[in-house]
Amino acid sequence: MEAVHGCSKPVTVTTTDSCNTCDGSGAEPGSTPDRCAQCKGTGMETVSTGFFQMQTACRRCGGSGQVISRPCSPCFGQGSVKVKDKITVTIPAGVDNGVNIRLAGEGEKGTLGGPRGNLFVQLEVAPHDFFERDGVHVHVPLNIDVVTAMMGGTVKVPTLDGEETVRVTGGTQPGDTMTLSRYGVRRVNSNSRGDLFAHFKIKIPRTLSPRQRELMEEFKIHEEEKLSPKVKVSDPLRLTLNHNPELQTTFMATTLMITIASNLA
Repeated sequence: MEAVHGCSKPVTVTTTDSCNTCDGSGAEPGSTPDRCAQCKGTGMETVSTGFFQMQTACRRCGGSGQVISRPCSPCFGQGSVKVKDKITVTIPAGVDNGVNIRLAGEGEKGTLGGPRGNLFVQLEVAPHDFFERDGVHVHVPLNIDVVTAMMGGTVKVPTLDGEETVRVTGGTQPGDTMTLSRYGVRRVNSNSRGDLFAHFKIKIPRTLSPRQRELMEEFKIHEEEKLSPKVKVSDPLRLTLNHNPELQTTFMATTLMITIASNLA
């Protein structure tokens, strides 16, 4: 959720900084760098190649014009040392995996007194246990009971900002999707947001009480009558069918045959 809402994270980085012992000169305290004898302090030397001559950086002093005869011990004459620094990275809301954040002036030390470079932090966003992210959109599973799926009602949907109460329409099927607009992830440096998609899952009870089973049997017969509306079933016959599965099967087959014959007539 840190990537969704934004946060501040401490980060430890290893960079180069001026050596405190020699103040970045590379020479041992109390001594000074000597003038390079090869380039005579110019930092450049002339190289002849056949009929051509060209100037290049001095191979002995590297173009600095100075040679350190007594190098500083902590930095080995480099004038800089590796240091660990702890900085705080401000992460904006809505970032995703692989995003780079640039921290100006937090990179490596510049050469010859130049400014420091920049530090780039690449983000890795861990997946959430419940919310499934798809860019700025979010998908969540939503469990509802059979009665609510059939008759409709209100349910609570988990969102990135807490629970929201929504109304479910009657006749909701497993796998149906409800869209909650602007309940997704905020776009970086913007006030617009993606959508949240709730995917319905119907919870089927594993056991029924005697009364529930009786009601379901009545519902089943009612549904069967809707399939064969021309056949009327009396209450005594319905009661008999409820307690005799074989007779119920025979009755349904006969009803189907009567319906087919009626349609052909």
